[in-house]
Amino acid sequence: MTTNLHNLKKLSSTIVALMAAVIISGPLALAAPFVAITDVASYTGSVTSYATLADAQSGTNALGTYAIPDRVTAAPNNTPFRDAAIYTVNDYAPEGSDINILMTAWYYTTVAGNPQSGLGNPNNTNTGFVQLYDDGNDTVTTSSGIFSNLQGGVYTDYHLQVSGSNAGATEFARLWPAATNGAAAATSGGIFHSYELDVLFSGLDGQAVSPGIYRSDLDPTSVTGSFNAIFENTSAGHTGFYTVDFTFGMDSWAVAQNTLGNLNGDVSGSVFVGTVPEPSTVALLGIAGVAGLAMMRRRRQG
Repeated sequence: MTTNLHNLKKLSSTIVALMAAVIISGPLALAAPFVAITDVASYTGSVTSYATLADAQSGTNALGTYAIPDRVTAAPNNTPFRDAAIYTVNDYAPEGSDINILMTAWYYTTVAGNPQSGLGNPNNTNTGFVQLYDDGNDTVTTSSGIFSNLQGGVYTDYHLQVSGSNAGATEFARLWPAATNGAAAATSGGIFHSYELDVLFSGLDGQAVSPGIYRSDLDPTSVTGSFNAIFENTSAGHTGFYTVDFTFGMDSWAVAQNTLGNLNGDVSGSVFVGTVPEPSTVALLGIAGVAGLAMMRRRRQG
């Protein structure tokens, strides 16, 4: 009986190790192709300022925390949200070259003329602004786009994760230089020393378009998640360090104006492409169950 128990423990340890290897090598692998493009989300939250990078990294000696203020616009869109543009492509040629963008969607307008002018758009302000425009994914260290939640033959959820570092002038990095409000764009430039984007999109219809690859062109009906970063403002007169704590929702001014028929042009359509969870982990769990039952039978027989 003692020998059987020892063997069971060894088998369990082996299975756990195999499962860990599958999990670690899977979701955050850069090799898997994916796309996440949408302009229907929004973000809110706060930034906290620090005197040094070390303080920002450790979260100590904060100089102040500043929440994104309400949009300067009429109700019901006068809320502490900003419209978000998310545009990420990794190794998927049908949607173009690799790119990683998270930025304030400032460019929509209700004014006749150029539909990308941002005129009259309450998100077109330095207050609450964020921009990371990495053309080529040069600053990305880990990323993934995974469909899940199979319902009625389609995958309804999509989980986007992107982390990176050292995104600076080449990536047009900008962040609201709080507590300054409404200043010129030149006051918000700098470097994202680190960043993490983690967003769940729901209400999709992911279906297979090629072996192992799924796609949905629906706009999500729910968006949740976060963007966290450490940013250094390098603009003259505004130097300093910030931590970013943003969360996502669906309070989009542009979508609301489009619904009312006021927008000059349309909100860009959403595209989600990715893989689905590998069956390897589930298979290993099955092996663990079968092997464990067999070993328990042997114990009882002994």
